[in-house]
Amino acid sequence: MSGSELRTRLAQETNKRLDSLRGMLRLPPAAPRRRAGASQTGRFFFAPSEVAAIVEQIRKRSPATAKQLRARAETIVERRFDLLGYQELDFGREIDWSLDPVSGRSAPDRPWPDVPYLDYSVMGDHKVTWELGRHQHLVTLARAWRMTGDARFRNEAIAQFRDWKEKNPYPRGIHWTSALEVAFRAISWMWLHALLDRNGPDSTEILNELEESCGHAAYYLERYLSYYFSPNTHLLGEAVALYALGQVFRGFEAAEKWREQGRKVVLEQAAKQVRPDGLYFEQSLYYHVYALDFLIFFRLIADRNNDALPGEIATTTGDMAEMLLRLSQGGAPPRFGDDDGGRLFDQSRNLTSHMLDPLSTCALLHGRADLKAAAGEIREETLWLAGADCGKRWDALVASPSKPSAHRHDEGGWHVLVSGEQPVRTLIFDAGPLGALSGGHGHADALSVQLIRDGRAYLTDPGTGRYPQETPERDRFRSTAAHSTLTIDGRGQAEPRGSFGWDRLPQAATELFLDGRMLDFAVARHDGYAPLTHRRWALLFDSGLLFVRDVVEGSGRHTVRQVWRLGPGFRIRGLEPGKVAFEDDQSDAVVCVSPRESEWAREIYEEDWSPCYGRWESAPVVEFHTETETPCERAFTLATGATDAAYALDTLVDGRGQGLSVYSYREGETERTLYFHESTGPWEHEKLRSDARLLVRERRGKSRRLFAAFASFLEVGGKEAFRDAAAFDRFEWSSEGGVDASSAGVARKAKTDLLGAV
Repeated sequence: MSGSELRTRLAQETNKRLDSLRGMLRLPPAAPRRRAGASQTGRFFFAPSEVAAIVEQIRKRSPATAKQLRARAETIVERRFDLLGYQELDFGREIDWSLDPVSGRSAPDRPWPDVPYLDYSVMGDHKVTWELGRHQHLVTLARAWRMTGDARFRNEAIAQFRDWKEKNPYPRGIHWTSALEVAFRAISWMWLHALLDRNGPDSTEILNELEESCGHAAYYLERYLSYYFSPNTHLLGEAVALYALGQVFRGFEAAEKWREQGRKVVLEQAAKQVRPDGLYFEQSLYYHVYALDFLIFFRLIADRNNDALPGEIATTTGDMAEMLLRLSQGGAPPRFGDDDGGRLFDQSRNLTSHMLDPLSTCALLHGRADLKAAAGEIREETLWLAGADCGKRWDALVASPSKPSAHRHDEGGWHVLVSGEQPVRTLIFDAGPLGALSGGHGHADALSVQLIRDGRAYLTDPGTGRYPQETPERDRFRSTAAHSTLTIDGRGQAEPRGSFGWDRLPQAATELFLDGRMLDFAVARHDGYAPLTHRRWALLFDSGLLFVRDVVEGSGRHTVRQVWRLGPGFRIRGLEPGKVAFEDDQSDAVVCVSPRESEWAREIYEEDWSPCYGRWESAPVVEFHTETETPCERAFTLATGATDAAYALDTLVDGRGQGLSVYSYREGETERTLYFHESTGPWEHEKLRSDARLLVRERRGKSRRLFAAFASFLEVGGKEAFRDAAAFDRFEWSSEGGVDASSAGVARKAKTDLLGAV
């Protein structure tokens, strides 16, 4: 440990023991002091005088929101709660705030340092208990009251707040065991403080209670920030809350200290936790959105209080929004890594379809028309966060969708391939690290792929299930076997270590990446099965066809398993050798094609898929497996929005010889021949000679196309089609459109008549 870490840990452990002693003696907690005669001077996202205008904007722009808020508020008044993926949970008419109603277990009433909140056999799933304790449902009640004028909702929010305070006195109970949970609850209390009226008969009293509770939360956070326990979204969220509390509640003597401490930590952690390409370092899409929400919150509170932040923080939120936009070009983001289930503003918006919410606010923050186009409509959250005039600014920003494009992300490793035809297909290829620190929220899914078209996931991640290590879902959902990648000899790429850690983290590396007109492709490898190496070629054609080639390098006889996880809702439509077709209730179709002559066995079955934390349903899986000598390889294609055309995939050349593999793929009247070369130097096949790493010939009726990647020459029947002294990235030729190449010299020298090659 560094000296700083040692001092911090000693201070926190000392404070814990003092808290335990106070708890055992039932002494009142130490509390921050308030300045005599001082009152709130900072600003929240909106002033009380702006609430009516914001409510009117919400009613005007989204009439369904008011209706939905009323319905949700009615269930909360009846004390039935929708939390995470669970519906209408019952915590008792007299709410048991320490209960996990899913398991039926309650946390013991002890000083918080002595509560074993990670012990499922004692506590159940503490995340369910914590979710109610975040008090975001009280904000839902306050918003519903503002939207409808129904005083029952206001009164219920106040009653539940006071009930929680009485039953969870500091420092006793599970709700004080996590600084992040204290931060979430404090943010909810800030929302309540801003939303409640100022002129009611009991307004002064409840507002003062909320302010005192917020002050105590800040006092807790300044002592227990997760500098070394969870220096990820925990530390980031805690620091954002501490900063906001210090800005808004300036009547406390320590408010300036809270502001400065929170500000310093947020700026430091934003730089550490967001990779240079804009991806959050936990390798989880959900946590990427989580972190972006925190930083948006931080920026807007700073802006409201005239705190000029360094320009780097705006760059960071812009880069994170850009990453989310790139990953979502198919109409929805992918689902890599853990799904936490929580949200910063509205805990009900926890599905994949809600992960684009931050783009609504970022469109205004950054003045970006493409973010507005991706968001589609302004969110209720944005109307509250961005001020009473944000609706006018939104209307003035003319939505302009960005042109679909492929992106290589070497730091985060989530490469994006796109098809050229509408609707756009997006393939996200995971060639990145398992995750930051111990990889706690990453999955062992190196080289897995997800395919999304028109907002629909055709190949998808299994989700999370739930977190407790004692439940079978945790390790099953994050295992290699649950993802669209390879397993060898029944091993995973990494071994779980507790609920939030891994042993033997695999190292992945990208070897090739190219975007073109005819296709985009990427090649990557990982060492999770050392001494064996798994290498994957992923090609996405402009027609939307996905072609994947897996190579296992090494020696010996091994059992290899290739898994493809389809999205939910598909059912088998047709089954024959080398082909299986699926469709859903909307007649959306997907066709999986494998080599007809292969000795690999095929299995089709249903497996659990989790749309959000705590909920799972079934979705189809297509699996191929064999026991074989290595090196070996396996090809697979997937066509989306498919027709009843004939499909066939054949292996023409096995790559175990000269490192050249050749496949023939037919789909209706379209025929493609694909040449994969694993090394540099020339190769030959029939009348072709080249040094291309990838070469594709396509015939469709009278139309011909050719694609060559990382090549310096191509000869057909002894005649030179093109040549350049230096290998170029891309050469494309079409019988209808001529030559398109990455090198101007090649384009000038290339012959336009390449029909003989195709």
